[in-house]
Amino acid sequence: MGGDAASRRLHAAYTHRFPSTLPLLLLEYSGHGIPWLGLPVLGLAAAIAVGVLDARVLLPAGADGALSTTAAAVATAAAVAYVGLLTDLLAVGVVKVVVRRARPAWNAAGERGTVAAVDRYAFPSGHTSRVVLLAVAASAAPNVPDWVVWAVVGWAAAVAASRVALGRHHVLDIVAGAVLGVANYGVVTAVAPSAVAAVGGVLARVGQRV
Repeated sequence: MGGDAASRRLHAAYTHRFPSTLPLLLLEYSGHGIPWLGLPVLGLAAAIAVGVLDARVLLPAGADGALSTTAAAVATAAAVAYVGLLTDLLAVGVVKVVVRRARPAWNAAGERGTVAAVDRYAFPSGHTSRVVLLAVAASAAPNVPDWVVWAVVGWAAAVAASRVALGRHHVLDIVAGAVLGVANYGVVTAVAPSAVAAVGGVLARVGQRV
């Protein structure tokens, strides 16, 4: 079911060739959901506090006090990604609880740093949906250097592949997670522009008080 045989072969091939799972665990940690909700806000606050960023750069396009059109567009893209991270946690959690597909039997070690009540389940891969969302957001953001886009896309692909290699997921879980990540980005940009603007405005006001 869902590519069980292929998933097991890929997992076995990795463990046979590379006995250490440390690289896979580092990729796993890099894609965890909770840090991605907190670290961007802390990073922005720190950058504003030391004067690296002007808080107004966080204001979305068209808002009073926004900086250049380009800066406002970048701020909007960042706010889209952040709102997407919030909706990603909700969507993945709901689908996992509804589908209730168990993780692979060869997943010897439990998931690290996650909510056990939800993450007993495998479908879809939340790590994959999250990193694909960020990769799409980086690709769509204006004036992002090509090397940055490719770095984010490469990281996202590595995280997705690591989920099967580590034995956390079946191949179909990864495919579903990637589709969900793209769909989530599309829904957020199309349906929730007011939420995106609100997030950008709140972050800007917080930054101005730092």
